Amino acid sequence: MRERLILKNISFLVGAQVFNLIGRQLVFFLLARYLGVVGFGKLSLALGITDLFSIMADFGLGIIVTREVAADKERAARYIANTMVLKVALASISAMLIVLFINISPYPRDIRLLVYIFIPTIFFNAMSGPFVYIFRAYEDMRQESKISMATNFFYVSLGLSAIYFKADIFLFAIITTICSLVGLSLAAAIYQAKYRVFERKLDTTLVRGLLKAAFPVGIGIILFMAANRIDVILLSLLKGIKDVGLYAASYRLISVLLFLPYVLATSIFPAISQWSKQGKTQDMRRLAQGLLKAVMIIAIPAAMFVSLHSSRIIELIYGESFLKSADALRIAVWYLAISFPAFIFTHILLLSRAKQFTYFNLIGLVASVIFNLLLIPPLGIAGVAVSAVINISVLTLLCYRQVRVDLFRLDFKEILLLPLLASAAMVVLAFFSGGQTLLELSVYSALLYCALLYLIRGVNQADLQYLITIIKSRGVQDAR
Repeated sequence: MRERLILKNISFLVGAQVFNLIGRQLVFFLLARYLGVVGFGKLSLALGITDLFSIMADFGLGIIVTREVAADKERAARYIANTMVLKVALASISAMLIVLFINISPYPRDIRLLVYIFIPTIFFNAMSGPFVYIFRAYEDMRQESKISMATNFFYVSLGLSAIYFKADIFLFAIITTICSLVGLSLAAAIYQAKYRVFERKLDTTLVRGLLKAAFPVGIGIILFMAANRIDVILLSLLKGIKDVGLYAASYRLISVLLFLPYVLATSIFPAISQWSKQGKTQDMRRLAQGLLKAVMIIAIPAAMFVSLHSSRIIELIYGESFLKSADALRIAVWYLAISFPAFIFTHILLLSRAKQFTYFNLIGLVASVIFNLLLIPPLGIAGVAVSAVINISVLTLLCYRQVRVDLFRLDFKEILLLPLLASAAMVVLAFFSGGQTLLELSVYSALLYCALLYLIRGVNQADLQYLITIIKSRGVQDAR
């Protein structure tokens, strides 16, 4: 059963990311306390600048290679070698753009040095990408999970050691670069051990074909990532490094969980690619409806809880010096919730409407710049969060409208309305709560939410039967 394999891949990636989340978040929480608001802002800004330009190194090749190799596994050897050449060339362009930008920008010397230290990560991540694309095409997400877990183990070990020995900010940047090299080494070693196929011949026809196929997708992804990265740069220019540190603290709590919609979309992409070519629209609809309903039942109440108790969460994790971050966290958490349908709809749109995907993301980038310029001066970091939520909402609506016209319609009463109604009770609970701890409030909120969701039939017998069918199918397959 195809759903069983998708569920298995999701479990591998989620399991790895949960393992990574615990350790990596611990390092970032301690690092924020150790460096302070300004130091953490400098490191976050340098990473933001690097991320903004490094998006060119992918250029949509991940989507194209995964789609093509999933349809014909015999092409894996040709694709990995030629994709590697393209990725290195694109990474070189990204690096040159970074050097140009950082030298004409008004940033001080220490931020420039941090950016230079991060530049090699662009090449290491670009070169590890083709190996990961093949793993995804074979729907073998376990290999990607191994790489992620091992890399983060190195990061956590080195990061905690650096904090313990009171290292300076530059060593933390070096640690990030070293870990990206570790990821590349592991990806190459696993690919060589598992597939033992690597064609060293440069196929210029294939390279041109990849560029042509990836161009609309790549431009769209660049525009999407730029819309989500440019806010930090605008914030630094309009408000300063301290505000970057405050916003980075709140966004860090959200960004580490963005792997969830990414994992969801990545895991279903090979399946929906084949179903799209076979004309199995109802299978695509059933999968999208079921997964979105399941994740939004969790994402909406989680976002509501964080939004209501953002100040206490920030103080508990970062301390009083970061309390101003709560305003941004209260809003930005809804960006995470909306990202689930956004990632799924964009991946479906990429199958047949890549140009529309690019056009929608161009609208998003223009809107991001306009809203940030309008909202940052009066609202500060809260304005950045508002802009982010508006942009992801607009992109989601545009993409779903196209999916509805071309393919299928979803039932949003089940996906959004019922979880929102059940979550509204948390507002009442938060209003009447007294001296309860965050742990107590989370337990009470979860119990109240589940009870109300059951009463309004937010989960029905068909949903449970669908999950039981998948689990039984997996059990039979594993027994074989």
